[in-house]
Amino acid sequence: MVSSSGFDALFEYHYPTGKKVWEWFAWEHGINKAHGPNGEDVFLTRKADNFAQLQQEGKKALLIENPTVDHLPTAQRAAFINTASYDPDGNILATLFHEGSVRKIKRESGESQILLHGLKNPHGGFYIDDNRIMATNTGKGQLWIADSEELIKYMGRDLEGRAPEMLGADWWQNAIPWNKFYIVIDSNRNALLLLDPEHRNYDLLHYDANWAVQDVILLEGKEPDFQDALKIYQQ
Repeated sequence: MVSSSGFDALFEYHYPTGKKVWEWFAWEHGINKAHGPNGEDVFLTRKADNFAQLQQEGKKALLIENPTVDHLPTAQRAAFINTASYDPDGNILATLFHEGSVRKIKRESGESQILLHGLKNPHGGFYIDDNRIMATNTGKGQLWIADSEELIKYMGRDLEGRAPEMLGADWWQNAIPWNKFYIVIDSNRNALLLLDPEHRNYDLLHYDANWAVQDVILLEGKEPDFQDALKIYQQ
């Protein structure tokens, strides 16, 4: 599965053959209103007949027929889907950067439901287990963990080491669970932030200030515990 941030779309491919087997465009499911260069509403479409209809309704519209040549600036996208993952039932979780939400998309109908909202520039919405989802509230420097009854927010506003040129702003790019901990990419401190919710503890593992880290993955094999990880880092 691939998310196309630039064209507000999701695509699923059959890996051995490279054949596309499923697609979803936000524009065709009620998320098609973007902002033009002067802040005006612009409605996006990839279909010529829909483009003509929007114009007849007196709406300013933009037709994107060929992604290889048509250009859609970041600020003028309707959804900006930057993360996609599967839920336990095989539906899709999509993180919408501009809308500030995590949506569940039903594969058969294409209908979507907002599971998390009110985030600023979120990333990384996915299920931790059968009941809980997580996402980084990137622009606010927070990690959200939610189930059907509770929303828990972790934030690092008072942590030391923020780059002075960031003027007090936080930016948590992404996060993943690791055993009982969470690993957060804290971009404005150039560090991996290891959170230990059970003991209300944390550590910052700094990386090269020239890096722009986007994501973290866990390698297969034996997962070291927290102290093992610190020893590896210190070595």
